[in-house]
Amino acid sequence: MNDNIQVSIKCKIGELLKPGFDGIKLGKYSLLPLPSESTDGFKTELLLNFKDEWEEGQQFSNPEQEGEIILSWLSMVLRQKLKLSSSRLNNVQTQSSNKEIISFDSPIDFPENILELYNKFKSLSQEHLRKFVRACECYQEALLVSTNNPTISFFLFVVCIECLSNRENDFYKYLIKEVSVKERVSKKEIESIHDKFNNEYGINKNFIQFILSNFDEWKIDFSEKEFKELLSSVYKIRSLFTHKGENLNKYIQLIDSRLKSKSIFTKIENKELEFPGLEYLSRVIRVVLINFLKQQEDLVADNIPKLASEDSKVNLVLTKSMQKEAISKGSPITKSQIKHRD
Repeated sequence: MNDNIQVSIKCKIGELLKPGFDGIKLGKYSLLPLPSESTDGFKTELLLNFKDEWEEGQQFSNPEQEGEIILSWLSMVLRQKLKLSSSRLNNVQTQSSNKEIISFDSPIDFPENILELYNKFKSLSQEHLRKFVRACECYQEALLVSTNNPTISFFLFVVCIECLSNRENDFYKYLIKEVSVKERVSKKEIESIHDKFNNEYGINKNFIQFILSNFDEWKIDFSEKEFKELLSSVYKIRSLFTHKGENLNKYIQLIDSRLKSKSIFTKIENKELEFPGLEYLSRVIRVVLINFLKQQEDLVADNIPKLASEDSKVNLVLTKSMQKEAISKGSPITKSQIKHRD
């Protein structure tokens, strides 16, 4: 058939190949070493070749995505950093899809209230500071991977809010309270109580409520019901990725690279969802984090050094023999003194 496509994908891999390695064939895929030099933390280049063979009646294929699936699998198998560099279809160079999805303000403009934000940031209690720093780290990483892996970026933006919004609620105590006047409770009643508990205290509810408490710009484009439904969709999409392995890149590329819109409506597993673009989601999460900080008191304290010190501490279990001995403060601990496996 004339519809067959010859695919060549060049990729970078973190470490050097063994001397004498001249390639490997995995089914229809072949990997060949290329002359290369160390750049940006990658020491080796490989060429992935395969033929995209169409079957009778086939109307569509995505050979570049097929190649990325193989490279992702190979990264796991080899436990190596691996990054797509460029590709050719039937000896024609394809345009790189690694365009920035999130637009960054340039030149950089430091906000006028940055000192006020800093003073409130550094004086957060240790518990709140630890959670807020984790949220900031997730946001930082989400921006870094947004171009190469929008799905992971989307997930991390949601985790930013989870770092701060999740509360510890005991379903057992809630259940006992609900059934305290009943001698017998059916399985159906317990399931109903569990659904009620999730509606009142579930992580989805906490996620939505935390954003609403720290963000009111939704009023420009949404009704309250519409915005709550969007946030509910965001959390459901996060769960579809986490629990079902749903690929989010295709939606994000469509929204941010082609349509340039806030969101689109789609169906995933027969669920109608409003899928936000990464650009819009990143702006919402940023405003939520900043507004949360604005609402905190300036306690005229600096808890950052203490947190940095705590973050470097590791609680270890000593061997049985060492547990019987007194260890003086400041004395070194060796590997042989701690419980471990080699």
